[in-house]
Amino acid sequence: MRIPTMRHASVLVLLAASFLALAGCRRESASASASTPSAAPESVTARLAALLSNCQKLAGATELATDKGGAASIPICTLDGALWWTADMDIDCDGGQSAECKADPYYQRETATVDSTGKPLDASTLPFVVVPKASNGFDFKAQGLRMGSVVAVMYKGTIAYGILGDVGPAGILGEASYAMARRLGIPASPISGGVDSGVTYVAFTGDAAVVTKKEDAAEAARLGQARVEALLGAH
Repeated sequence: MRIPTMRHASVLVLLAASFLALAGCRRESASASASTPSAAPESVTARLAALLSNCQKLAGATELATDKGGAASIPICTLDGALWWTADMDIDCDGGQSAECKADPYYQRETATVDSTGKPLDASTLPFVVVPKASNGFDFKAQGLRMGSVVAVMYKGTIAYGILGDVGPAGILGEASYAMARRLGIPASPISGGVDSGVTYVAFTGDAAVVTKKEDAAEAARLGQARVEALLGAH
């Protein structure tokens, strides 16, 4: 066997070092590729917000106000299978069993609908939205909505799901339960909470969009998510 000279040995050492360095670079590249997440799909809230960028006003309905005595400037908008509006959020504590809800100076023990056991809905734990009595050409029942219809509510990139669970004053939009406000990161105090604008409510119409048990927030979330995905898929 031929014994390599010192020169040959040096060359072999350099070749080995180069091979090891190349292998290391390939491993690092593979590791970096594996650890770098692929681009995330556009968020549901962003897609839904884009879909709701234009309002097709509900025929025959006039604009509603966000507060008693305020200007009527909020239109009811339509989509296939849904109605939506963008307004403020006042805090509804009716039916709430928490101490904070019971401290609401406008607290009422009853809600417009009841749960499967016949009890009022608990605003302190159940996310729900308030709709107005028939007024301004808008009657929620005539539009295919009812107590228990699922609703998606968006605020500053966050989406939460609930149901229509109470009926409020005629001509006024923009109210939801203490629990709904909490889920959206909105101050939930019935005395000093809520926000003045920027909340979008999407209420889904038809019997297929109604929960089995109004008190089941998990069912409302599952059904609400499915309805949103179906709505996005249709557009």
